[in-house]
Amino acid sequence: MGHKAQIESAYDPAKKEYSYKSVFAPLGDRISRADFAIGNLELTLPGRQDLYSGYPEFGSPDALAVALKELGFDFLVTANNHSADKGKLGVERTQKVLRDMGFLQTGTFTQDEYQARRVQETVVNGIRMVILNYTYDTNGIPVPKGTVVNVIEKERILSDFELARAKKPDLIIVVYHYGKEYESAPDKYQKEWTELAFQEGAQIVLGGHPHTLQPFERRISKDRFGTERERFVIWSLGNFVSNMNRRQVDGGIILNFKIVKTEEQILIRNISYEPVWVHTPVESGRLKFYVLPAREHLQGKNLDAMAMFRMKQFLEDTDKLLAPSQAAVKDPAEE
Repeated sequence: MGHKAQIESAYDPAKKEYSYKSVFAPLGDRISRADFAIGNLELTLPGRQDLYSGYPEFGSPDALAVALKELGFDFLVTANNHSADKGKLGVERTQKVLRDMGFLQTGTFTQDEYQARRVQETVVNGIRMVILNYTYDTNGIPVPKGTVVNVIEKERILSDFELARAKKPDLIIVVYHYGKEYESAPDKYQKEWTELAFQEGAQIVLGGHPHTLQPFERRISKDRFGTERERFVIWSLGNFVSNMNRRQVDGGIILNFKIVKTEEQILIRNISYEPVWVHTPVESGRLKFYVLPAREHLQGKNLDAMAMFRMKQFLEDTDKLLAPSQAAVKDPAEE
């Protein structure tokens, strides 16, 4: 997310430009060393300084996307409740800027490109996959004419899955923007739409929007075609970066897993999570933002007592919530 304080922090008045590189510097190569990294971009890129703003209508400088590209993200989903915050300009320009930078992207489209791009196949290390992305709403803002935002609607989702299955991919992943904010457990709405995705052939569902972390699980189940597969869902990934600095919303996780392709099936292995916490110190009179790999910084000498207390609190809350999930998804060889 890109709150006002983050935008102001990224601005260098001497150079009259924005940079977010320092925000993600503590993460090192954690994202880039993945074969394929997916992120949710919960903001727009309007390209005009007068349109840069935080809550409730998010618009950030292109420099944020530049930093995410350098960090190592490969695929950004853009269907969320803030997709329409800057009107037609925001929808159109965001997806164009991302694609021009070399990102793969889905969830929002221009109307002219929608049919050609609504279901795209991506190949990673010989594994062919389709990634679909939907949001529960756009905060009541009408989707601008001439654009498409993938809102959660049964007819739309069923149609997309039909097109996706026709491509015969090895794997279908769905990224949902859904659920109640600030809750630590999935609600009925999340479970219903996740089950629909699994029934239509999805193997992985990645969730966001609550801002808090929610558990994850791996299961074996049949879809409506009678195919039995391993399936995985994480109900909410929390906040990767934001200015939401109170307990349980001041961080999130990097979720890691391995896709194994055998002659018979796709397996989901090596599932793990790495907590990341947003540190917001004041340096030279200015508020700064740093995404810290929390476990690594437990002995951080650069954190003051209050920051260390809050980071430890975040870690304790995270492990209390997710440790049972981690125990439940041990690979068969570990059991």
